[in-house]
Amino acid sequence: MKTVVASLFAFALLCLHPSSGLAGDKTDGTIRIEVPDMVCEGCASTITKALKKLEGVSDAHVDPKVKVALIKPKAKADLSDATLKKAVEDAGYEVGKIERIETAFAQAKKDLEGQSS
Repeated sequence: MKTVVASLFAFALLCLHPSSGLAGDKTDGTIRIEVPDMVCEGCASTITKALKKLEGVSDAHVDPKVKVALIKPKAKADLSDATLKKAVEDAGYEVGKIERIETAFAQAKKDLEGQSS
């Protein structure tokens, strides 16, 4: 009986582990772009509009204080670094590092807002 209970407990822990994909806070393909020459809310608005025009973008959040843009891609969207870089550069801004992060968009947005406070 102890073995059955221990096995069920271990199974439950594995199911709730973030890397299992069964936990609530799974990644959604969030992309983080550094925009070093962004200085104001006007810049952020311009960059947000440019990113949201891209076909594969579901949502975007841009923070001028931290100089970072977050992008939530649509399901199965193929957003290349080159496409994202071109959109930001065409809006008139320099692009720094582009990375795919393991944090879900909503959580990454909260984390970013915490950094800019």
